[in-house]
Amino acid sequence: MKTPPPDLRARLRPGGPGVLCARDRIVRFDALIAGNPLSVPLASLEGAHVLLRTVDQFAAALALIALDGIAARIVIVPPDLKDDTFPDVIQRAEIDTLVTDGDAIGGLPRIGISSDLQPGAATEAKRASEWVMFTSGTTGAPKMVAHTPEALTGAIKPANDPV
Repeated sequence: MKTPPPDLRARLRPGGPGVLCARDRIVRFDALIAGNPLSVPLASLEGAHVLLRTVDQFAAALALIALDGIAARIVIVPPDLKDDTFPDVIQRAEIDTLVTDGDAIGGLPRIGISSDLQPGAATEAKRASEWVMFTSGTTGAPKMVAHTPEALTGAIKPANDPV
């Protein structure tokens, strides 16, 4: 069994076929690898602890592909997480940046997401990003749980990969 690449962009295989698509949008994998969907250069987010809050799943996918291997921590929050929860999340996860397709929250710098990728923005992965997601747990109260990208995306295989 081969070791998975360290970041999502590496899994998309430069020059390989493939697209990320939604009902009304399509982005080719090669464009994702070479481009940046965020409103700031990726290099400015190296080592950041990012809170990712999106309403649109396509925007979330674009942001995750861009941030993986760049940000040290990516906390993925559901769009319906209650506003009074954010101060605790921001403090506990040591968040310094908000990436969103919505409004600013918690006094964090807001970075927008667009499917209009900025060309020439490719940045090489610097680290294994920690992905943090919420689970209701046994109490029903939201809890943050850390995951590795490999655990979350391990079942995703390009069409030409052996199973």
